[in-house]
Amino acid sequence: MDGEEKAKLIADALSAAPTAVTKGAKVYAWNTSRQLVLVRAGDGPYACFASGNTSIRVGKPLSKFPDPMCLDQNALALFRAMWAEKNPMKPVHPYPTAPGMVWMLAGMGVGQGMIKIGTSGKANIAVGKSGSKITRLSPHLMIMPLPMAEKSSGLQSTYDPGNPNASWVMAAGSPIEHLMLHFSTEATKSMMNPHR
Repeated sequence: MDGEEKAKLIADALSAAPTAVTKGAKVYAWNTSRQLVLVRAGDGPYACFASGNTSIRVGKPLSKFPDPMCLDQNALALFRAMWAEKNPMKPVHPYPTAPGMVWMLAGMGVGQGMIKIGTSGKANIAVGKSGSKITRLSPHLMIMPLPMAEKSSGLQSTYDPGNPNASWVMAAGSPIEHLMLHFSTEATKSMMNPHR
């Protein structure tokens, strides 16, 4: 990996969260061998990941929509546990239960069938080379695992393109269910550039 490629991966990873989070964060990226590689050392409490968690990591081409993320220590422990499982939806070992925070202010793309999509509004959809449809989700934070009972939360379990800033439960009823807190473009710009 040359210096220019590293710089691009770092810039992509850091687009997931404000400087208060990314300053001092370790930065990782997935290589074509599906291995996690440290591209920038750091001594802060967060770890940031360049786009590729839902694509390169599982042997697919990089998604048309970026999906960088920055994780606190609790979220990192959960992700490492999920990555260690052959099937994260049917874990052999119990997952950590302390709620963690995942910053994804660049949004993300999710493949058709991965989540429930509401019918109101128009979704931002791209079609991959294989013909699969990928829906772009708006900027968000994820709290995972879900720190409440999903059924009593009163939240939807569907992403609604007609109301893209609404909170909802992703992967409801599964071992990786989590809270999705979405933000408008204006709110995201304000978080990413707090001194402007």
